[in-house]
Amino acid sequence: MSDLPPVSDLAPPLSWERMPDETSRWYARFEQFRLAGPGRSLLGLFNADRLARGQAKQRCVPGAWAQAAKRWRWRDRAEAWDEHERQLARQAHATTIGEMNERQARLGLALQAKGAEGLRALRPEELEPADVLRYFTEGAKLERLGRGQPETVQRQELTGQGGGPVQFRLEDAVKVYHELQEADHGS
Repeated sequence: MSDLPPVSDLAPPLSWERMPDETSRWYARFEQFRLAGPGRSLLGLFNADRLARGQAKQRCVPGAWAQAAKRWRWRDRAEAWDEHERQLARQAHATTIGEMNERQARLGLALQAKGAEGLRALRPEELEPADVLRYFTEGAKLERLGRGQPETVQRQELTGQGGGPVQFRLEDAVKVYHELQEADHGS
């Protein structure tokens, strides 16, 4: 005689938790089934149980095992577990990405601040315009990436008076920087 309870109309399980009337023995077997992962099989579990007891493998699952798996919806419950694990992995991944983005944004801001320190510390004649521009652009790239934005924005060609090249002087950059600092402190 089987140790299975009489067949009853069980409510569909909401999770992988122990079902009403599911004996400890069958629930322990279900736990092994569940933890075997998406490639699990009832025959594989049954044979693993036999091998652990020093018995030979079988080619098919006994009726009691098949009935228990069907009655307590092992496959559905195990798949619910798999989905739960996938959701946890997605949440952990999203958290990690968010932390990485925030860290990179802080580093981008710090790099921009170093560039600003360089501007304050150097006399205009000691700093090449390309150096000033590099500090700002590299810091802005890191900040944008850290905030989940593209590295660059669409660039429009600028021209100076009469369509010629733009004249860029370090004194102009320092002046704009100070204006931005004053605007930040005013808000």
